[in-house]
Amino acid sequence: MLSTVELVSTPAGGNNMSSAKDRIRVETEPLNPETALVAERELRETPERIKEATVALRELLRANKNLHYRDDDEFLIRFLRPTKFYPESALALMIRAAEFKVKNASVVKDLMPKDEYKTLVENNVVNVIVDRDQLGRRILQVNVGDKRCFVSLQLSLLAPYKRETPSEIPHQTVLPFPLPEVWDPSKVTANQIFRALYLIHVAACLEPETQVRGVIVIMDFNGLSLRHVKAFTPSFSMLLLSFIQQSRAALLISPTPTHGARFAMKIS
Repeated sequence: MLSTVELVSTPAGGNNMSSAKDRIRVETEPLNPETALVAERELRETPERIKEATVALRELLRANKNLHYRDDDEFLIRFLRPTKFYPESALALMIRAAEFKVKNASVVKDLMPKDEYKTLVENNVVNVIVDRDQLGRRILQVNVGDKRCFVSLQLSLLAPYKRETPSEIPHQTVLPFPLPEVWDPSKVTANQIFRALYLIHVAACLEPETQVRGVIVIMDFNGLSLRHVKAFTPSFSMLLLSFIQQSRAALLISPTPTHGARFAMKIS
């Protein structure tokens, strides 16, 4: 379960990621038995199908002279899982990913975590939540307004099969300390936010558990002002849209009467 204290009680000057940095790690362990059952039921994943699909995808990849990817089983499975172990669909996903990197080389080429360290750690814009949600998905929160809201208000977004009405969503709890300013476009550009998201996306793809369970991205627009809107240029909007499309992401919108719109993105 999520820890309410870690999610919402970060005092001014700190953030969830920096205080929890020793607990957040890339989980590369094999699938646990429960997730393996989910993979078999939802992704058609069995030992036999893994063997057949990786062999077929490797042959397709080697026949395509325009693609230069690793072809070991572990790497190929990253593309086979989101395409339910259909080799042709996995190859198409690899092509889209490569085309995205070529088209947006000015933003993502040779991108390393150290390049966006300040965006990830020293600002309150992008936060990886320590715990997974009740369905085992990674949770990423992006604050693109002026004030961070009470995060547990958004837990309804993490249960897509339970459709709460606005009256069932809890009211914001008043905290005993002021919340810090979150996104200052003069310090962190929209492209820097995207680069941070892209790095986290790459890290998430390394996790077998996340490959099966998926990722929830909560974009909090609480306190959105004109200066924030101006930062979302048309080129940035197209960049984000094309990334969502190549990531096979489903965008869910959940309005609340008090705090406007929250956006939850499930990347599968």
